[in-house]
Amino acid sequence: MAARTVFAVLLLAVGGWFHSKAWQSFTSLGRIRSAQEVPIAALRAGPARLHGKVLPGPNGLLRSHYFQADCLYYEYRKTEEYRDSDGDRRTRTLESEDGAVSFLLNDGHGLVLVELPQASYVDVQRKQSTVEGNLTWYENRLESDDEVWVYGEIIGDFSALEGDTPPQLIPGPDGILRLSSEGGGRLLGIDQLWFMLWGIFAAVFCSAGAGLGLPSVYRRLRR
Repeated sequence: MAARTVFAVLLLAVGGWFHSKAWQSFTSLGRIRSAQEVPIAALRAGPARLHGKVLPGPNGLLRSHYFQADCLYYEYRKTEEYRDSDGDRRTRTLESEDGAVSFLLNDGHGLVLVELPQASYVDVQRKQSTVEGNLTWYENRLESDDEVWVYGEIIGDFSALEGDTPPQLIPGPDGILRLSSEGGGRLLGIDQLWFMLWGIFAAVFCSAGAGLGLPSVYRRLRR
C-alpha cells in the first residue's frame, strides 16, 4: 500500500511538472499575441512583433553548406531512405548543419538589427534539394530581400542617428527569438505545439496519479 501511495505521489509530481511547462508555453503565447505589430520607427524597449524585409547586416552574408548560396541563415540536411527489419520505409539523417548571421530588418520606416544566431525557433521554407538514389540533400535558407515576421525583445538606443548602430531584436523574456517567412501566425506554432503536448502529458500523469492515490485516501478516511 505504501509503495502504491509513493508511486501515485510520484506520478502527480511529474504531472505537476508537465503542467508548469504547459503554463510556460501558454504564457509565451499570450506575450506574442499581446505584442502589437508596430512600425520600427515607433518602437520602444520591450517585447516586439515586427514584419519587414531582410537586408545583410554588419557581418555580411554566409555561404550555405551544400548549395553554396548567399544567405543569412541556412539549415542543411542529408537524409537516407531505407527499409527496416519489417520492410517499412524509413528516413534517417546522415548529416546536418545550421548556420546564421545577424541581419537588418527593414519595414520601410526604419531598421532593426536581428541577432539571429541566438534564435531558438526559425520557420524558413525556402527549400532546395537534390536526390541521388536513396539519398537526399536539402537546404532551407533565409536570403536577402526575403519577407519575414519576427518576435523578440527590443534593446538599444532609439535616438541613434543614421549610420549608427540601430536598435537590436534579441530573444524574448523566455530566451527564445522566433522568426517565420510563412506569416505572422506561424510565430505561435512552436508554442501551440508544446502547449498541447505538455497539457496532454500533464493530464495523463495527473489522472494516473489520482487514480492510484484517491482510493487509498478514501479508504483511510472511512476508517
